[in-house]
Amino acid sequence: MNFKPHTEYVDEKMRKRLVIMKLLYAMGISEPIRVKCYETFIESILKYHLPTVFGHLLAESKTKLNKTIKSAAKLSHIKLENITAVYNSVFGTRCLRLLHNDDPFMSFDELPSGRLRAVKHRVNLRKHSFRSRYVTFINSKIF
Repeated sequence: MNFKPHTEYVDEKMRKRLVIMKLLYAMGISEPIRVKCYETFIESILKYHLPTVFGHLLAESKTKLNKTIKSAAKLSHIKLENITAVYNSVFGTRCLRLLHNDDPFMSFDELPSGRLRAVKHRVNLRKHSFRSRYVTFINSKIF
């Protein structure tokens, strides 16, 4: 599996919206409005994309996304986190939200101790999937 084409599409989408940020900066719009525009136009795309594909991203793709975030930070005059920090915050909230959801896809076997049963994988690629990371995250938070 290769998520490079999808990540390039997401990066291109964020860069197109970065033009709006540049226009706002050129017009002299206040900083709080530019920050809100960043959160609305760029960060929302990134937060939707990251939790499911972050484990499979190539270093090249992470670098591209970090550059786009850095460009937005310069225009907004705020200190923005790198892509890994954004992923960690989004992933944690998404996992906790799914914990209370009755989605059949996210149902797991419980061990007698109350922990979730970890999914065994022969293929290394699946170890980085959202499902595997979810089990690891929930078990670390519960115990």
